[in-house]
Amino acid sequence: MKNWSPVLLTLLFSCSLSPSISLAQTNPAIVTNHKADTALEKRAIEFINAFKRKDYAQAHIFLTEPLRDYWTVKQLGKFWEKRILPEEGDVVRIIAKKQENIVNGYIVILRIQFTKGINTITLTFNKQGEVVGYNFPQNKEIEEVAKLFVQDLFTNKLDSARGYLHPYLKIEIFPAKIKSKTEAVVAAMGPFQKILSVDVVPVNANQDLAIVKTKFQKAERDIYVTFDKQKNIVGVDSTQN
Repeated sequence: MKNWSPVLLTLLFSCSLSPSISLAQTNPAIVTNHKADTALEKRAIEFINAFKRKDYAQAHIFLTEPLRDYWTVKQLGKFWEKRILPEEGDVVRIIAKKQENIVNGYIVILRIQFTKGINTITLTFNKQGEVVGYNFPQNKEIEEVAKLFVQDLFTNKLDSARGYLHPYLKIEIFPAKIKSKTEAVVAAMGPFQKILSVDVVPVNANQDLAIVKTKFQKAERDIYVTFDKQKNIVGVDSTQN
C-alpha cells in the first residue's frame, strides 16, 4: 500500500479558482480464499450481495448518512442496472478479498468474477464501518475522465464527480463539500460554459496531469487534475498567476 497522507491528498484537492478555495441476513457469495474474513470483508460481501439480489434498499443502509441524499435507492439501482450489469454482467463469486487500514478509515478490495469477466471493486469504509465510496478500475482514457470530472463538478453531478476521486480522499470529501467549493467558483467566475481542451502530460512514474482549459462567463481558467496510474484523481488545482 502506498504511504500517502490523506491530509496531503485533501490539500491537493484545493481549487484556487479566484477567489482561492479548497475545493438483513445475507448468503455470502462463494469465496475461494480460505482465510477467516474480517468483519469489514463480510460487510463488503453483504453490500455486493445486496446488489446481486437487486435489493437496493438494503444496499442503501450500508451508506454513511452524508451520502444517502446523493445516492438514493433509485440511483443505486440505476447505477447497477445501467452501468455494471451491461459492462460486467451479474456477480458469480468473490475470488479474493483484502482489507487495508488507512488514516481515518479502511478499504476492502474485492476481486469479483462476473458473468462477463473478472474485475476489482475497492470499497472505502469510515471508522464506523459505513460505506463512504467505491472505485471500479477506470477503463476510460485520462482525457475523457478529466473532461467528465470537470463537467460533473459544474453541472451539479456531484456524486458522479466524487466517484473519480482516489479511495483515500473519499474519507474526507463528500458531495456537500464539493458543492460549496464549486459554488464559490461560479460566484466569482460566472456560470460554467464549456471545456475548451484537455491536455495530458506525465508528472513522474506514478502520476499524470490533465490540464483542462475551461470557459466561464467572465474568463477562461486552466484546471489541473492529477491522476495516479490507476486513473484515480489525487489532486485538483487551478492556481492562476
